[in-house]
Amino acid sequence: MKAELKKTWEASYIERPTPLPREHRETRAKLAQLFDEKVFLERLEQVHAGMLTIEKSWISFEKLRAPKGEDFPRISKNDFEARRELGWEAVKKGLVGMLILAGGTSSRMKENKLFMEVIPGKSLLFLKYMTSRGIAEKRGLPNILVIMTSPFTTMSVVADLAKYDIKEGRDYLLFEQSIAPRVTEEGEIITYRGDVQYDVTGHGDVFTSIKKTGTLQKLSQWGVTVLIQSNTDNPLIVMDADEKNPFLAYIGDHLAQKSAITAQVATKEPTQRGGVPLWYKTDSEERLVIVEESQMDPNFYKEIHYTLPYFNPLTFIYDISTLRRLDTTQLPVVLVRRREGKSENPFYFYRFETTSASATLI
Repeated sequence: MKAELKKTWEASYIERPTPLPREHRETRAKLAQLFDEKVFLERLEQVHAGMLTIEKSWISFEKLRAPKGEDFPRISKNDFEARRELGWEAVKKGLVGMLILAGGTSSRMKENKLFMEVIPGKSLLFLKYMTSRGIAEKRGLPNILVIMTSPFTTMSVVADLAKYDIKEGRDYLLFEQSIAPRVTEEGEIITYRGDVQYDVTGHGDVFTSIKKTGTLQKLSQWGVTVLIQSNTDNPLIVMDADEKNPFLAYIGDHLAQKSAITAQVATKEPTQRGGVPLWYKTDSEERLVIVEESQMDPNFYKEIHYTLPYFNPLTFIYDISTLRRLDTTQLPVVLVRRREGKSENPFYFYRFETTSASATLI
């Protein structure tokens, strides 16, 4: 049977429905523009055929092995100053852009972390803006900032930053990522009070949406050759005019190595979870990649979790030409399960996701 959008299942209760007020019909109409029906139906057909399941989303553990600390390339002491100077020159010339991921809704939390007060009177989003562009702007550095939102966060992001006189179009560019309906295990589209329950499709959508919205073309026209992606909850990626800023050496090393993608890794505490660097075997080679927890067999992840030396805080340095060439159809799709409904009568919903870390896999 062909998958179709008419096959729905009405939920009797949802604790966190699609986070848009029901009266915002104009906003809801825009959802359809950000929903790629063709791609969604192809994935839904795979679910119906049993080809796409949570388990089949996992990368075979035979292809993965845990690295050791000494496996990672390092910038030597002799090269460090030269690398930092190279990065500093790129920033001064306006070759470096910043990308903030702000499309998620913090579905595991009671409120969206973007707008949580982290310092008196200031949100996490404001702090992230200041370290990404605000400090650089105050010190006279050219620094282009783009923010990837979703229909669920755009209005709030614009309103939150406007409180500090930070304006879309003047101080930052904004583009929205794609969305798709939540589905049941049988592939039925979930509705609540008659409304399809849409969800974000993972931060891997950044590669498709930045091109589809024309944002990547604008960055290229403005001379940006390197784009640094970081998540909102990692505000310590500071772009400023301090020549001692160690992150400048990461940028310089990326340029010196002529890398397509550079992934930042940080020392991993035992309780930290998320994307991790692992050795990945293909038919022709074995290389270090970044793999998200959702892409691994939980038993394998549990086995290696406490021994891993580093994790990736969703910070990547991309060569702009690499983003233009990236074949996003090759990004592996992960089927993610979430619990929903009243505690005495819960149900599980599923959503299709891709991760930006998967760019290291293809």
